[in-house]
Amino acid sequence: MLKNAKLILTALAILIAAVIVWVVVGFVVWAVKILFVLALVLFIASMVRKLSKKSKQHEIEEKDSERELNEAIRQLEEIKRRQLIK
Repeated sequence: MLKNAKLILTALAILIAAVIVWVVVGFVVWAVKILFVLALVLFIASMVRKLSKKSKQHEIEEKDSERELNEAIRQLEEIKRRQLIK
């Protein structure tokens, strides 16, 4: 009977240890999932920032090119006027 009691206590100890390990592993998996989602959100946010910076720079470059084109058009108009006057 004492052997049976020791066997039952050993089985209970193993079962409790398994439950504790299961809980700890579950918590670690949950934490990894949360950290993965957080990393994904931060990555997306950084990509959006980079894209918005590029679009702003692109707009600035477009404005600069528009200025250059407008200046070239003015110069052409001046040349035409001078030719018409001569």
